[in-house]
Amino acid sequence: MITHKILTLLSIAILVFSCSKDDEKPSIDETLLPGTWEILDLDYTGTTTTTAMGISVGSTFVGTIVENTVEINITSDPNEFTSSGSYTMDVKSTSMGQTVTTQIIVPYMIQDGNWTIEGDKFKVSDSGSAVEEATILQLDATTFILQIDSKTSAMVNGFSTVTDLHVKYTLGRI
Repeated sequence: MITHKILTLLSIAILVFSCSKDDEKPSIDETLLPGTWEILDLDYTGTTTTTAMGISVGSTFVGTIVENTVEINITSDPNEFTSSGSYTMDVKSTSMGQTVTTQIIVPYMIQDGNWTIEGDKFKVSDSGSAVEEATILQLDATTFILQIDSKTSAMVNGFSTVTDLHVKYTLGRI
């Protein structure tokens, strides 16, 4: 009986001490954002699963930036941005033991538009489009790091495709 009481008290203590407030999001200093930024690094990874007639085939992909001329100019009051340039990346896709490398030219990083920061979220919109959102991982006087995670699904001609994409942009102040 004593063992049962001790185990009950121990379980309650573990439950109480393991439950804490949610981790608070870091405070973002918006005054550090205005300026001109360039891409220093790009982590582009993900998976795709295609299913047809009950058979699924998965693939992974990793992108590496090989050429970059992107510049993003961010202003405050009003909170606007403009971008110019493009970047090229090599994307290695691996499926069923085979790897294929494709070079992709991205003609622009983002359209010109408006921006807001809500908590740790950087939100951008251009005229007539939906708001796009990225998580701010770091913002200081010289570095701006954004993480974009998305999961999309599509059904075309009986083929179901699910893509899980993770992109981390590391920007440096010019």
